[in-house]
Amino acid sequence: MTLAERRAENAKNTSISAAANFGKKLPEEFGGDILRKGDVITLPKEYIFSGANANVFTQKFGNSEAQFVLATLTRDGQDSTINFFPSSMTKSIFVSEMVGDKVQLKMPVLRPLGTAVEKVFSFRGKGTAEKTDFHMAMEAIAGSKIHVAEDTVVKTQKWTDGVAQNALKDTHVYTYDLV
Repeated sequence: MTLAERRAENAKNTSISAAANFGKKLPEEFGGDILRKGDVITLPKEYIFSGANANVFTQKFGNSEAQFVLATLTRDGQDSTINFFPSSMTKSIFVSEMVGDKVQLKMPVLRPLGTAVEKVFSFRGKGTAEKTDFHMAMEAIAGSKIHVAEDTVVKTQKWTDGVAQNALKDTHVYTYDLV
């Protein structure tokens, strides 16, 4: 999908709006599951938060929302534009299993790994009144190429509209390395 096609597709989705900035704060503790081992994600050199050339958006998921950037995905030598959710580098992954007919949390909690993740987390707690630590981290990796070095699939509890379900789903835990 080209950048223009991706913009047009996103414009049809009423749950997507332009983002004012990278407003979230990095989590105190340690997604679109479309990535594969070997993929390379190229982030924009500059983040544009409004206007016709905006490349940072917010999407609602039930009662929550997440920001994404329009990024280039290179897979098998082919480029396409994707909605890349940078929060996929910071999410905690709560591995679960079925015990009898109930979902039970397993330990330890996992999180994505890799040099890109380390770079992002190096900004934890360094935010200011003007910019969150996550915004500063995203500025630091703007224009970077991120290689999906590993893709491990684990079972996690399924959630629907903010409500935990008594069911499991496959969740990808990625290793993101700066190239």
